Amino acid sequence: MDAKFKVKVEITSQFVSYSSENDQDEYVFSYTAIITNQTYTTIRLLKRDLKITNGDNEVFRLDGNGVLGQRPYIGPSESFSYSGGVIIETPVGLVEGIYTMVTQEGDSFEVVIPEFRVAVPNSIH
Repeated sequence: MDAKFKVKVEITSQFVSYSSENDQDEYVFSYTAIITNQTYTTIRLLKRDLKITNGDNEVFRLDGNGVLGQRPYIGPSESFSYSGGVIIETPVGLVEGIYTMVTQEGDSFEVVIPEFRVAVPNSIH
């Protein structure tokens, strides 16, 4: 949660077995993010920057304006959720990042996307 602007980010992830090609080292994961504005003013999500680290410690970046083609406004005490996906070459990986936001007053700030694990079930003991 961002200390000054009180934005909470919750992430859940799951393995998408029907889209994965395990024998070709292509593992597909979906995730759902819930962003909750716990502050006094409307905010807007401008950018997302994800750092994806696969099980071989290779790092990939995924960034862009907004999320899924949207740059949503989130009012006080409101939430915005979206689902996305990542494809990596190993059965386990880590994802983390930053959202760049702006308040309706024009103050720009960053919100940490907490690190979350993507993993094929039973691949971690």
